[in-house]
Amino acid sequence: MIVLDGKIASQAVKDSLKIKVNELLAKGNRAPHLAVIIVGNNGASETYVASKVKNCAEIGFGSTLIRLENDVENVTILKGASASALYGSAASNGVIIITTKKGTKGKAKVILSSTVNLESISYMPELQNTFGQFGGENDPNAYPGIVAMPGSTPGVYYVPYENQNYGPRFNGQKVPIGAPIRVYNADGTFSIQQDYTTYSAIPDAKRKFFNTGVSTINDIAYSAGDDKSKFYLSFEDVNTSGVLPQDVSRRNTIRLNGSRESGIFRADYTLGYTLNHTNTTPGTGVPFTYGTTSYTGGYGATSGGSYFQNRPVYWTVINTPANVDLRKYRDWQHNPFASPDGYFNAYYGNPWWQIDQTRLDEKSNNLIGNISLTLTPFKWLSLNYKAGITRNDYSNKYTQAGYTFAAWAIADTLGAGNIPSGVKKLSPSEGDALSYNQRLTSDFLASAHQSFGNFDVRFIAGTSLIDRT
Repeated sequence: MIVLDGKIASQAVKDSLKIKVNELLAKGNRAPHLAVIIVGNNGASETYVASKVKNCAEIGFGSTLIRLENDVENVTILKGASASALYGSAASNGVIIITTKKGTKGKAKVILSSTVNLESISYMPELQNTFGQFGGENDPNAYPGIVAMPGSTPGVYYVPYENQNYGPRFNGQKVPIGAPIRVYNADGTFSIQQDYTTYSAIPDAKRKFFNTGVSTINDIAYSAGDDKSKFYLSFEDVNTSGVLPQDVSRRNTIRLNGSRESGIFRADYTLGYTLNHTNTTPGTGVPFTYGTTSYTGGYGATSGGSYFQNRPVYWTVINTPANVDLRKYRDWQHNPFASPDGYFNAYYGNPWWQIDQTRLDEKSNNLIGNISLTLTPFKWLSLNYKAGITRNDYSNKYTQAGYTFAAWAIADTLGAGNIPSGVKKLSPSEGDALSYNQRLTSDFLASAHQSFGNFDVRFIAGTSLIDRT
């Protein structure tokens, strides 16, 4: 169970939360009975089930939580009977409470902050950089493109269109890369051309394919208050470009809360709204999750990926020979050796075509709001009513362009069994998906506390209604 006041923890709070979750786990607790409570300092809260708690090891912060990095005040924990008494059976193994900021008494203030985060590929597989392209093609009559290298093991040839790397030892000589291709002129005439490369491993060639990811986070918050009322308003913009070229995301979040006291009456309110928009290169099957639910979807095993094999970009990059710098093949629209017809690798498509032509555009909007009304007619009696809404609207659009291979590429003059000869024509594909889920809550709680000499009496009674759609 999660109770939310429109805010998610920063990384420091996330780390603190994981420690506290593991503390509960150490006592033999199970995830279905762990409650994560996120409330505002003004007392308003919203409760819903956290479906993405996995073995109490990590909280699913990507679910219905509205994210603002700088709005978290503190993290506390409740255990045992006290947690169950306040939050029900779903909290029988404990409650973690993340408290968000509120307006403060005194002079109104505006807080501005800006953060830039950089990320890069942390590690890559350790691949050998001693031997070059060979995949078992050892008959020059059957495979006319293979090249015998000086000093290589008999029967082991350099194969210019292979992705596998257990061929002759790298020696630094100039070698052909890929098959000869047709290069057409504006008048329709063409010439046969061959691309060449140096037969040497390129240091960090695969790592250099990826970008340095950049996230800019800009926040503005307004806080004001006096003896009877408080108000807090914040806005955050997060703009991210990922390590995979052209993968981007944008998130805008606005949150407000406030409170007002008048005699025996108190009213608290909070409202948060987040718009998430991502555009990425999908892999096999185009997997996605329907908004904040636990339901997953996709567009079939043959969707996504490149014009062959439907693999993720990372898979294709790894299946690139050590002597090839993929950045050379970025301009597949104009470089004939980078086009799907002329690309050197007979078995894996140009990842730059995949990045440009296979996209998944996702939008997810989250609304979380609640109101809390408290009446204290006597010092020993408190009556509280809370109403809340949690709603997510999700949609995505998947597109993959088609491609008709040229007849000369389909001819496969080197007998490699290349992609064009197998695919011939790739038909375009697209798909749409959408979902929404909503949770309405209504809670009433009456609590009484009275002391009689050495006796202390507490009474709590209430009701809770939940409507899910």
